[in-house]
This record gives sequence, C-alpha cells and structure tokens, in this order.
Amino acid sequence: MKRTVEIGGQNFTVELRPSDSASAFEVWLNGARLEVDCQSLPDQTWSLLSPSGACFCCRVLPGDEIGDWEIIAASGLHLRARITDPRQYLPGRAAAHAGGRFARRSPMPGRVLRVLHAVGDEITASDTLFVIEAMKMQNEIRAPRPGRLAALHALPGAVVAAGGLLAEIE
Repeated sequence: MKRTVEIGGQNFTVELRPSDSASAFEVWLNGARLEVDCQSLPDQTWSLLSPSGACFCCRVLPGDEIGDWEIIAASGLHLRARITDPRQYLPGRAAAHAGGRFARRSPMPGRVLRVLHAVGDEITASDTLFVIEAMKMQNEIRAPRPGRLAALHALPGAVVAAGGLLAEIE
C-alpha cells in the first residue's frame, strides 16, 4: 500500500509492505526502507516500534476528514498528519460513524485524570470524554462519533493500558 502523507506542510511517500515477521512491516519512506514492529489496537490506532527503540502511537482523528491522523511519540513529540492520496479509504472508519454500540478505547497507557461526561449524556463527535496522563502529558480522548454515552469503564485515578476499554457510545 503506497500513500502520500502530509506532515507539517511537507509531503512524504509512505509505502507499507508485509514483512517475514508476523507483526512487522517494511516501511518505505521516500524510497528508504525502515523495519517497524506494528501492533494494531482498537479504534483505528497502531503502536509502532523501531529497532532503535523509537515508539509511536498513531491514530485516526475523529471528524469528517478520514485522512487526518494524530502521531504521538514516546519522547512527547505530537504531530498531525494527513493522507493526501486520493485513495483515502481506511478500513473500519465507517464503523465509528455507523449506528450501534461503539467501544472507545485508550490509545495509550496512562492514568485517567478526568472524566468529562456521565452515563446518559448526549455527546457530539470530537467531544472530549477523558483526560489521560501519559508520560507527564495530558491527552484528551475524544468521542469518535455523536451519540449517547452508554457506559463508563474507567473513572478518575484508574490506570489504563493501551487498548483498554474506557467507554461505550450508542
């Protein structure tokens, strides 16, 4: 899969190829090969680890534009990226906008600092649901779609793992 990605006004050509390792991908960035261990997490989130130890969490941002991504590095670097390729299909993205119950999971490990809505509250897409502290940074966890908050699975003070269930929206 080959895509054009814009980060900070600069365009990059990114190509993903399966690797011999079950969880690794060959990543080609502007023609240079990188080996990356990639673990898929719920809610269109991926954890990436390079052989040098660099760790990134990449996730699709909620909203109308399916090509918007958030990239968070373990070092604290926080970037936004946009897939500018016309083939912007991202598998599973439609599920966040479809009816039925949707599980909101934590894109990173951390401690829940605040819960901003109660069960039964009507929410809109991009409403902040939780604030999670990870690596001394406060991260807002937003609703991927509008709906009603059906269940809370994490309260202030709770420690959550990456991919841990936070809430359900219907």
